[in-house]
Amino acid sequence: MAGLRCDAMAASFVVEGAMDGYECDSHLRAQPAPTIKPCDICHLGQGQRRKSLRAAAAIAVKKARILFL
Repeated sequence: MAGLRCDAMAASFVVEGAMDGYECDSHLRAQPAPTIKPCDICHLGQGQRRKSLRAAAAIAVKKARILFL
């Protein structure tokens, strides 16, 4: 999982094995969420572990959009 900007890659995160909802939430709130700017678009996978209310709230509070791939 990583953040991708036009000029750089940010907040990369590697987990051995499958990523569960807790790990996804923790990473999103700790790494990319603080760097998200208003009007950013956050692409998340379709897996249920990435469709969490905590992750969505961390992104929404920055006034960014969420798109599920």
